[in-house]
Amino acid sequence: MGIPHSAAARVVRRREKWGEYRYPNQLKRVYGIPARAADLIIPYAYVDRPSGNAYYFTPPQTLFPFNPNTVTSEELLRLGFSQRAVEMIGKYRAKGGVFRRKEDFKKLYCVDSSTYALLEPHIQLPTQQRTPRGKRRVPYFTPSRTLFPFNPNTVTSEELLRLGFSQRAVDMIGKYRAKGGVFRRKEDFKRLYCVDSSTYALLEPHIQLPTQQRTPRGKRRVPYFTPPQTLFPFNPNTVTSEELQRLGFSQRAVDMIGKYRAKGGVFRKKEDFKRLYCVDSTTYATLEPFIEVE
Repeated sequence: MGIPHSAAARVVRRREKWGEYRYPNQLKRVYGIPARAADLIIPYAYVDRPSGNAYYFTPPQTLFPFNPNTVTSEELLRLGFSQRAVEMIGKYRAKGGVFRRKEDFKKLYCVDSSTYALLEPHIQLPTQQRTPRGKRRVPYFTPSRTLFPFNPNTVTSEELLRLGFSQRAVDMIGKYRAKGGVFRRKEDFKRLYCVDSSTYALLEPHIQLPTQQRTPRGKRRVPYFTPPQTLFPFNPNTVTSEELQRLGFSQRAVDMIGKYRAKGGVFRKKEDFKRLYCVDSTTYATLEPFIEVE
């Protein structure tokens, strides 16, 4: 036929290595055969190839139920699949392929519509209850039979589990507190992702937080001056720390007066004393008769 001996040997080696030729055009893929020579040979070449999907599947006499995710190679051969089809299914599963529905099985190249129609009644997959998107697979909270008062800032993991929280929710609350999160009000507890509105409504009567007297902004937490029972004359330029404390000043106010004098501050008039931040109008009105400035 005009094919060199070396090219003919390559045609045989390819058939032995990769299997039988399915189409005459595959001769063009054999290295060593010129394209011009292949075009002359192909019209006279023919391949005894089964029609339809018989190359991958031949209906057996008996069929049996099978799970495509767990079926073995021997069982696939008994079902009528060829060795090449069995290898294709094995590679698909080895790469992480999973058949979640019956229809997924016909996506394989070796399973055509007729093959799937024959095998579909015998495909068995475990029924799985699918969770809609956006909803949690495991609930964060399941109400317990008995609820008890708790402080979300100090409650332990065991107590949270007893309240009905899942282990994942307990971990989330623990991480929030480990990062410095504090619950100052009851409403702060429902800011957690694992606490929805229904969970908070159920637990809100049992949340106990210590009452804290909040100081409005702009006001001092500790007063700088508390009027004493007895007052005495003093010179703000020379008065000692002990005498200032006896006059009713707090330690912080005493430190402020000391820093002012250490930086060279001098009180030349009585009115200079009320310029200090720790001396307001009422404090000055109380002490003004006792201030002596040389």
